[in-house]
Amino acid sequence: MYGSEPAQPIPRKNQNKPPVDLVPPALMLGAARALGHGAGKYRASDPFNFLRAYTFRTVYASLTRHLLAWYQGQEQDEESGLSHLDHVAANLSMLLHYEAANISKDDRPYNICEDE
Repeated sequence: MYGSEPAQPIPRKNQNKPPVDLVPPALMLGAARALGHGAGKYRASDPFNFLRAYTFRTVYASLTRHLLAWYQGQEQDEESGLSHLDHVAANLSMLLHYEAANISKDDRPYNICEDE
């Protein structure tokens, strides 16, 4: 008889998929806030400018400045009013994107993995 027994869930094939449900929403929202701020500040006509515009060192320097400011007790960036950790998350997302997309903006001076 239809509907008399509880429906059995259909098994999903998620074994090899990244567990995105484990990423804290605060990380995604913080990165989004800082990326939105940067889109308005640097290139409002092209909000995805960050995907191709910066070298590794430029992004690393910004990430490090924000992380150090947070570590030294400054909760918010004076210019944006956002948490320094929002900016760290945005900068890290940019570096991760550059590597995943194989964007050749790698200008790290101490790349020990280079062939000599």
